[in-house]
Amino acid sequence: MATEQIQGWSGGRDAFAAMLEIPGVSESLVWTARQRLATFVTPIPVCLRDGAQFYLRPILPGDSQRLARLSPRTVYRRFMGVPGKRMITYLFEVDYLEHFAWALTDEPDGLVVADARFIRHTDEPDSAELAFTVGDDYQGRGIGTLLMEALSVSAHASGVRRFTASVLAENHAMRSILNRYGARWESDGPGVVATILDVPRTRDLDLSPRVSIQIDVATRQMVQALC
Repeated sequence: MATEQIQGWSGGRDAFAAMLEIPGVSESLVWTARQRLATFVTPIPVCLRDGAQFYLRPILPGDSQRLARLSPRTVYRRFMGVPGKRMITYLFEVDYLEHFAWALTDEPDGLVVADARFIRHTDEPDSAELAFTVGDDYQGRGIGTLLMEALSVSAHASGVRRFTASVLAENHAMRSILNRYGARWESDGPGVVATILDVPRTRDLDLSPRVSIQIDVATRQMVQALC
């Protein structure tokens, strides 16, 4: 059993897989990654339209354990089903290069009340799928719009020029947000619609210049940290 912080391992993929089976090792690796990445993160204070202050920062490993409550309906509207453990791990252990994600917290080191991400398409690297989730107790306060605009700034910093989205037709909240930025919807299967839209220009966003610059800088710092 691991009794000290994991520093590394000797061997190939099989050795690494065997190491992950040791009780406590996986959790230790996540904690170590979180600590190291956190040195590049300074939460950005942002104000909602009702004046409440929250904090925006890149997603960190371990954030899946710090989520605000999500109702079954919210989970279904986001994932069109129930996400498994592998999906949750994928969503919260991102590489910031092909998959960038923001977390919105209620305190500098508080609960994650919402998250947003874009995942670059492998066959079109200047295009990425976007998605965001807002905790039930925080919906209807403009958080989705804030996250959309944060993703837009990060997309420009990362060389992404177009967003795609595929959502339930009944997800009027997300559709309404994307409609503001020129979304045009087409059927993508039973009960699902899809859109492609240009990433909004930074000068067309409602973000203050200060916050836009901070988001741009934070995005580039995380990308450089992984290069």
